[in-house]
Amino acid sequence: MVVVSKKHSVSKIIDLYQLGHRDFGENYASELSEKAEFLKVECPDIRWHFIGQIQSNKLKLILQHSSIFHSINNAKHLKKISDLAHQKVQYFINVNLNNEPQKNGLTIENAKQFFDSQHELTHVECLGLMSIPAASLTAEQQSFGYQRLVSEAKSIGAGKVSLGMSQDFEVALNKGSSYLRLGTVIMGARS
Repeated sequence: MVVVSKKHSVSKIIDLYQLGHRDFGENYASELSEKAEFLKVECPDIRWHFIGQIQSNKLKLILQHSSIFHSINNAKHLKKISDLAHQKVQYFINVNLNNEPQKNGLTIENAKQFFDSQHELTHVECLGLMSIPAASLTAEQQSFGYQRLVSEAKSIGAGKVSLGMSQDFEVALNKGSSYLRLGTVIMGARS
């Protein structure tokens, strides 16, 4: 489980860390950097996941603190990550499962092709697929889409899936999600 800590105080992160949780997700490079720097002594083995949209000019900053990306859908970004990284960086391919025009991500049909085209990169390791479902879906539609994503992920990278947020985590978990990204249900409403 990745606790989404964007727009939440470091004191909430510390509380969860002291209870044994280590995986936290941030959407914005600057907020990630500020929190990681502030917490590096008190929470030395925290694992930061970058879950937001990637901007090329922010990659170096993100890589200073995070070695897991949940939102890769651009070959140029992945190559730049591989070139800048000093250690193995793990990533999920971002799939726009419902082909929503306002969202980034590859089609599920193009995810395997994207993965296959990245084998020459040495400092990156694909964990599998990530998606954010359409908010308007019924539970039955979500279930079908999630099952399809889990099935497709089996042939991509480590075969894992980053799927499920506060409003749909139960369906995602039942369908086999490897990583849940939970914010509100754990941290409460954002301030």
